[in-house]
Amino acid sequence: SMATETISSSRNEIALTAGLKRVSTAVLATSAFLILPLAVMAPLGLAPLMAVAGLFALAVLLKAHVHRTIAVGDIPIPVAAVLALLAWSLASVVWAIDPSASAVKWLRLALTALGGLCLFGLARRLDPQDRRRVETALVAGVVLGLVLLVQDALTQAWLRRLVRGDMAHTASVGLATLNRGATLAALMIWPACLVLYRRRWPLALLLLAAGAGSVALLESDSAHFAFAAGLVATAVAAIAPRLTTWGLAAATFVAILAAPLAPTTVLAPDRVLAAAPGLASPAVHRLYIWQFTARGIAEKPWLGWGIEAARRFPGRDMPVTEIAPDLPGEVYGAMTVMPLHPHNAVLQVWLELGAPGALALAVLAASLIAVAVPSCDRADIAVIRGVTVATILVSAFSYGFWQSWWQGAMWLVAAIMTVMAARSPRDGRPTPRP
Repeated sequence: SMATETISSSRNEIALTAGLKRVSTAVLATSAFLILPLAVMAPLGLAPLMAVAGLFALAVLLKAHVHRTIAVGDIPIPVAAVLALLAWSLASVVWAIDPSASAVKWLRLALTALGGLCLFGLARRLDPQDRRRVETALVAGVVLGLVLLVQDALTQAWLRRLVRGDMAHTASVGLATLNRGATLAALMIWPACLVLYRRRWPLALLLLAAGAGSVALLESDSAHFAFAAGLVATAVAAIAPRLTTWGLAAATFVAILAAPLAPTTVLAPDRVLAAAPGLASPAVHRLYIWQFTARGIAEKPWLGWGIEAARRFPGRDMPVTEIAPDLPGEVYGAMTVMPLHPHNAVLQVWLELGAPGALALAVLAASLIAVAVPSCDRADIAVIRGVTVATILVSAFSYGFWQSWWQGAMWLVAAIMTVMAARSPRDGRPTPRP
């Protein structure tokens, strides 16, 4: 009787484990499939997608009893940097311009980070067969996303207007509304190409060409630069993985800590415009935004103004033409010195969280670049570096760093890259160290 009970108990445990594996695979595969199509059709939906995926991941890990007492030395450096950034941003609520708004933003960031870390936990526990399912879903989602992107651009958003029930108006669905989708395409194309490279390499080249053409069709400069930077970084890392890894990590660390100096020196508007007088107005606008942000940083370099302060920063509504009266009013008259955020993640962290926040961000970025995964081969390393560089570039020019959809997008992309990098020798492929 006792033997029968033991066998029954073992079978129940095995069934539970298999069930949790199915749920884990479904969560990651669904997320991988939806990222790009959702970014095209309803990009703000990336935040809810991250929230739902994170909740499922947390539930699975708790059900599987994947928790234990962790010593400080066991915490990976990137995770420690995330926790430090969250802790300091929470402290900054005390001296923030609007403590209530800052507290709400911090809570959203903390919950998103918790969900992201739980997704990492799932990604690292997939076996090769389940990992392959997630990779297949990723490729299918990227292909669908590119199709949606192209049809939207060529048909004046016919499908989006059909979904909204507003077929008569096209003004609210111009090409600029596809910028977020183009950005995610510039990030997601690389892991999808890596999957095809492992399986049928000519298909990888075909998908890469399709991705390049789709991004080029749109008007997002950030997506164009991100795609080009990802391509260059992937190629260079494939040739010299160690040099690229450590060189990029060191350069990123130094650049983040020195960032407040750039807008008043090498990127000072007068100096840049003298060297490039034909610079496009969006780029010129960013130069003045960054200069204004650097002056704000200089006022409170150690503590910062508090998380989410950029949206309420004193003087942010000042027109650029008041600082630079020589600029044509018909072009720059409506542009302000701080439109919601500094359009640069590093400067935003410096402005709001001061030097401690910037140091935590520098450690996070450098450690993510330098992290070594024993099962990664040269192609893995190259693609990881390409996605990392593309993400850094987008963060340096475009979206507010704390925006929920962008935070969700970065965590989701990072979780997918964890799936790609978490292969083990059981996959049946050689795993040479880079």
